[in-house]
Amino acid sequence: GKKMPVTLDEFRKMKYNDSNKFYRLTGYKKALGKEPPDILDDINFDEYEKVGMRIEKELVGLKTTDGVEVKGFVNHFIDRLIGQTPAGTPIKHKREGVTIDEVKECILNGTRTATVRIDKKTGERSMTYQMEKFQFAINPDTGYLIQTNRR
Repeated sequence: GKKMPVTLDEFRKMKYNDSNKFYRLTGYKKALGKEPPDILDDINFDEYEKVGMRIEKELVGLKTTDGVEVKGFVNHFIDRLIGQTPAGTPIKHKREGVTIDEVKECILNGTRTATVRIDKKTGERSMTYQMEKFQFAINPDTGYLIQTNRR
């Protein structure tokens, strides 16, 4: 993909000097490595990283309707935003992406479901907020956005 580190030296610089970019690179590789891929298979790393930067700029710092502050996000959240097919273009058996504006609206106006889930492997908690057509999940302890999808 475009803007990927080409040399071992560039890779090392990214790994040790830009941990956020390196974290996103590992998420990008993981998403494309699945069968079928978790994201559009024609998206390049530069575009993937731009989605992450938009999340940081537009969603981090917002608060849910009951006061949970968005403090960050995991790569899986980027994967779900991008989807296997772009937002607004549903294709059977492919996960449709969600726009940042839709998630923002859901953060600010969504209704929290009553259930707090606990991951059996990690013990981490998550809460889901929803609107009529989409939802997102956040870890209330870390403030990290976990995933989003259409309903």
